[in-house]
Amino acid sequence: MDSAFSCWQPIPLHRCQNCHKAAGPEQKLRRCGGCHDGPAYCSKECQKAQWPYHKTACRDFSNKNFNTVLGDGRPPPGYTSTSELTKAMNDFVQTHAWALETAAKTLALGVFGLDYLNHASDGISRFVFESNATADGPRRNPARSFKLVDLKLVGIETWCENGQTKAEVAEMLAENRRTAIGHFTRQIPDRPPKGVLQVAYQIRGERATHWQCFPQYQLPSPIPPPPLKGPEIAESFRDLITLCTASVNGGYPFRWLRGRGPFAYPGRYTHTKHQWTWEPLFTNWEDHRQGPANYPTLTALNDLRSGQTPDQLMWLISLFNC
Repeated sequence: MDSAFSCWQPIPLHRCQNCHKAAGPEQKLRRCGGCHDGPAYCSKECQKAQWPYHKTACRDFSNKNFNTVLGDGRPPPGYTSTSELTKAMNDFVQTHAWALETAAKTLALGVFGLDYLNHASDGISRFVFESNATADGPRRNPARSFKLVDLKLVGIETWCENGQTKAEVAEMLAENRRTAIGHFTRQIPDRPPKGVLQVAYQIRGERATHWQCFPQYQLPSPIPPPPLKGPEIAESFRDLITLCTASVNGGYPFRWLRGRGPFAYPGRYTHTKHQWTWEPLFTNWEDHRQGPANYPTLTALNDLRSGQTPDQLMWLISLFNC
């Protein structure tokens, strides 16, 4: 067993969207009440600080733009309201942030190459999910609420409805990216992102679209990235997306750990003391290689075909840092 477990502290799911302070018995979080997709904040000051970034999504959701109305006006089975559905989606994409960002980046790199950030108007990674809800309500495992059924790059004309032109949609999405870059720059002024990776989440059978921007940083690489042409890199990229899909649909979210370089680790969410917290299954990939039978939930990793281990695939994608 990795000695890192001796000092491991569980990571709470719910945090302030601005300062990342964890929710707890003495720290309540309140969601934005102006939209269906309301993020949570620990104080009015944090909500005000993040407003420049959130206002586009808040306005678009409240104005019912970008297909944000449920298809038949009713939430899917297992949910009692639209707000409960969108909260579950918020929690779900937060738990699987590593897999969703990595899959979207891998897809964009494979199609557009190293300058993928300059192709936001040419295609957006769209994740389509099916509801996997039960009647558990607040006790619903946030990592298992949905199942990923489709991922592809789609043109922005996909969101041209209600009389909107492609140019209008392109400008609204560009505004969202600009405000996201400003938000991330304010958070870490001495390390602004080179750009953001914009993705869309949809639920099959519903018309709601959830938007997210992942900051992309230009980081020093120990070695140059390999060429993006050829069957070997294509096979590795397919394995990366397989790894991400297995994480999402298997319910064992991968997360980066501080001080562990570019490597992410699978874990599980447990509900204790009125909140969901994440704990890793292990904190060293060598543990998994020596005893894979100890981790039956990771059997989907046997579908990797490139001959590379998960940590080798993570090392590979880390070389393509803008």
